[in-house]
Amino acid sequence: MTPRSPWSTDELARLDDNGSRLERVLQRLGPDHWDRPIGDGWTVKQMLAHLAFWEETTLPVIETMLRGGPELPADRWYGGDTLRLGPDDPWPDADSHNTREASWADHQTAAVVLDRWRQARHRLKQLVATVTEPEALGDVGDHLTQAREHTEHHAEQLEAMA
Repeated sequence: MTPRSPWSTDELARLDDNGSRLERVLQRLGPDHWDRPIGDGWTVKQMLAHLAFWEETTLPVIETMLRGGPELPADRWYGGDTLRLGPDDPWPDADSHNTREASWADHQTAAVVLDRWRQARHRLKQLVATVTEPEALGDVGDHLTQAREHTEHHAEQLEAMA
């Protein structure tokens, strides 16, 4: 994965840092504690599924909405099995997505949820590597920065309980 811009290089380093940070806190907690509530009514598994979904979602947002490409079928980006959106269905609000992903996580092992997040993170990094400098200065860079900051926020929550 060769970055296309200095911004991509920097952002990939930040993603590596916050990914390592999240992995360390998850390891400290241990999968036996992933069903513990952490605040906001979520468990560790539910929060990780939530992060996986929103990192997965960066791909269609960037490729379709911000770069104007064709709509991506869910199987190209979505790592869960409960999205169930038809081609003409409206996009649910964030709370609906969060509730669905929390429910999905309840029926999965810690390993499955972690693997989904790791795959989402890998695809996110592949996407970040494609960002040009002009894109980095606009909506694409803003969206990707917000996605990374979202993960950092939740890593901080987990660190507080570990």
